[in-house]
Amino acid sequence: ASIAGEKAGIIKPGVPVVTGVTEPEPLDVIQQVAARHGCECYVAGTHFQHRYGGSHPPLCEPASNCAWPHGWSEFDYWEDVAGVRTELAGLRIGLIGRHQAANGAVALAALGRLREQGWHVDEAAVRDGLSRVDMPARTEVVQQRPTVIIDAAHNVASVRALIEVIRETCPRDKTRRRILVFAASQDKDVAAILGPLLADFNVVILTRFLNNPRASDPARLRRTAAQLLAGGSASSCQLLTSENSAAAWELARATAAAEDLICVAGSFFLASELRSLIQRQ
Repeated sequence: ASIAGEKAGIIKPGVPVVTGVTEPEPLDVIQQVAARHGCECYVAGTHFQHRYGGSHPPLCEPASNCAWPHGWSEFDYWEDVAGVRTELAGLRIGLIGRHQAANGAVALAALGRLREQGWHVDEAAVRDGLSRVDMPARTEVVQQRPTVIIDAAHNVASVRALIEVIRETCPRDKTRRRILVFAASQDKDVAAILGPLLADFNVVILTRFLNNPRASDPARLRRTAAQLLAGGSASSCQLLTSENSAAAWELARATAAAEDLICVAGSFFLASELRSLIQRQ
């Protein structure tokens, strides 16, 4: 609710509001702010809908077409607003994951409100625009054999989305081991972020980024991870530490076989640092 209140600060008097928030508490905050400013509020699942059709191609399979490594998610969209029904089937957004299809639906709902104000964007342009979406460090595949994914997941919601994408597109029967390179800022709830990840990775390398002084100490991260494991967060997970991201990356590469998965997550700072390093290699 607190974060929703901050985000709702962008709402302007009389300007339509489109939100993909569906959880009651934060949604109530957004709707209250919209009402206070005299804004119509269009809510996912109520005023507009989408149906997720899956992500393609599987991340851990060898490239089979020119779409690699830029995967996509399929979804259908429809809305009923002011007695007018709009339907778009078989859409593709150039990002992978159920949450990215939901984000695409929010964009389409916003476009619908712009059309009501006189904008004209034809269906071909909509489909082409969605298919060209590209966001670095959002479940971004940067290497194959081993598959290397960079994701800026740094809170509970984004970590859950990352885990869901990995489970869907890179299941355990497609990989020998999953290796995580993780760093976080000092002000983050590391236990809440790292806990869900431990259960889905075989090896976790805890490190720090160097491009911002807010990085948490790897030893502190390891103590937190060890406490989580002792509390039953995962049945078996090997913990390793490295004093900086470059060394952590080299350790991950030395540890991984061709059939393994390496995932970098925990911070925008870590994602940026390692993305730059990997691209230079």
